[in-house]
Amino acid sequence: DFPYILFLPETQAILSTLQKSSGVIVNIGESYTYISTIFHGFTNIMARDMFPITGSHIIKYFLNLILSKISATKNIYLDKAIAKEIKEKISLCVLEPNGEKKRVKEGLTKYNRIIDLPDGTKLNLNSERFLLSEPFFDPKIIHVD
Repeated sequence: DFPYILFLPETQAILSTLQKSSGVIVNIGESYTYISTIFHGFTNIMARDMFPITGSHIIKYFLNLILSKISATKNIYLDKAIAKEIKEKISLCVLEPNGEKKRVKEGLTKYNRIIDLPDGTKLNLNSERFLLSEPFFDPKIIHVD
């Protein structure tokens, strides 16, 4: 009962899933990020570009955010695989990250999440959740031009 098989490039498949025929796709992979446009179902090869920030850059930045927050006396087990899993589950984007960071320092608990790590320790995250997406808008944060 298989009506047909349709092989689509990844960008067209994403738009098809969203029931759109035109759009801009930003595909953020672990080792590459590319931006492509599709107009009425057709991709424009000339309107495709590679972006210098990848998932691995974001994971390293996330680890730096966490480790700079934790005191030197606290032991914590956090590798790249665990950081990637946490990143994919809790990251978000806000319009005014500096304003939200200030509000978190003033006591806002809206972004608080407690993560149970495999070694039994707990990791409390709040502003790290939205600071994680900031390098996409300001690459200088992670020293990328």
